[in-house]
Amino acid sequence: MSKDVLNGSRGEDFKKQQEMVVELSQNANDNWEVPTALEAAVSILTHQIRSGESLFSNPPTYTRCLDVFENCQVVVGGFVPSGLSVDSCYDQNDIGVAVLRKFRPLVIG
Repeated sequence: MSKDVLNGSRGEDFKKQQEMVVELSQNANDNWEVPTALEAAVSILTHQIRSGESLFSNPPTYTRCLDVFENCQVVVGGFVPSGLSVDSCYDQNDIGVAVLRKFRPLVIG
């Protein structure tokens, strides 16, 4: 997963953020997607354990995820010493979108 949200994605609505991810994926000729909440949390926490670096913490930043709770996109981020935040319906200005690289299935035949 990216270490931060995409440049220009902070404060945009989810539809615009999804378009940015599709454009990145096409331009990079790679398979980038919006992460699920579980993928984002595991990626952020694993990075912190492995490197000691807290992502999405300064300034507090959140990535929108594919998951929906009570008609709002779930957001993950705002990693501070007390923990990682998982929420929904959060302030737009702090929310961008990170991307997760998905490997294409190996096709043999």
